[in-house]
Parts: sequence; structure tokens; C-alpha cells
Amino acid sequence: MLPIEVNQVVIDFCKQHIKEGLSVEPKVSRVEFLKAVAGYAKANNLNSGPNKRIINLDDNLKVLFPNVTEEEPLQFTSIMKHAIHWFPKKVVTKV
Repeated sequence: MLPIEVNQVVIDFCKQHIKEGLSVEPKVSRVEFLKAVAGYAKANNLNSGPNKRIINLDDNLKVLFPNVTEEEPLQFTSIMKHAIHWFPKKVVTKV
């Protein structure tokens, strides 16, 4: 995935939680974002549920995932679904 320009909140979170750093600052790829969230959850023991697939949100993750509810908790398989507002699709105009 190619890095894209994103909100400064996402850039700061990823810079803090990706050991190898961002590939192209100030851009973040979806893969880097996923690594940062997964690493943060593991480092802070926020995993629960069967096979530890559910991520309990703390204050830092609530900023990144404001649309997550108790009825539909954040799971590893749904991280990008809930982060779609940080990674908008490019609009391609045809000439």
C-alpha cells in the first residue's frame, strides 16, 4: 500500500508506535496504521475475547476510533473498516 497524506493525529500515533518508523513522512500507509494499532494493543494488554481478537479501547484509541460501540467492538479484522475516515479514497477525474 502506498502511503497517503492523513490527519496529524494518525501520523503522531504511528510515529510513536511503529518501531521502524514511517516509510514516508508525513504520510502513512494503511499497513503502517494497522501495525501501529496492533502493536499498541498488544503492548498495553488491550486484547480480550476469544483468541484475543477484540481490542478494548483506551483514551488513545478512542480518538482514532470514535465510531466504535459496545455493540460492535473493535476487532483485528475490522480495524480498517473503522478507520476508513482517516484513509479516504482518491477521487479520480476522467478527462
